[in-house]
Amino acid sequence: MGFVVGLPIHCDGQESQKSQESRAFARWLHDETGLPIRLFDERFSTAAAKERLRTGSMTRKKNKKRLDAVAALVLLESFLEACRYHETVMGQSIEQSGGGADALED
Repeated sequence: MGFVVGLPIHCDGQESQKSQESRAFARWLHDETGLPIRLFDERFSTAAAKERLRTGSMTRKKNKKRLDAVAALVLLESFLEACRYHETVMGQSIEQSGGGADALED
């Protein structure tokens, strides 16, 4: 058992302030639970979620909440598929320093 935390990476592979915030959250989560944490590139998860949700009948607040939930689902599906395809646990451990997209596999 463990957690997958989305790591926001720019399209050019560089990290941002949000990336550092995700890393800090992942470290806190590990410290609180003692469970393994994997940071996984979340690029395009929101775009994929928007594509899945293509409905206009929800209020803005409900739509945002649903979008976040579907983006989390997309992230987890992508993580599991990458692990299956590569036959190893993908993403970065919390011990790895920020290195952009190239560091997301170890």
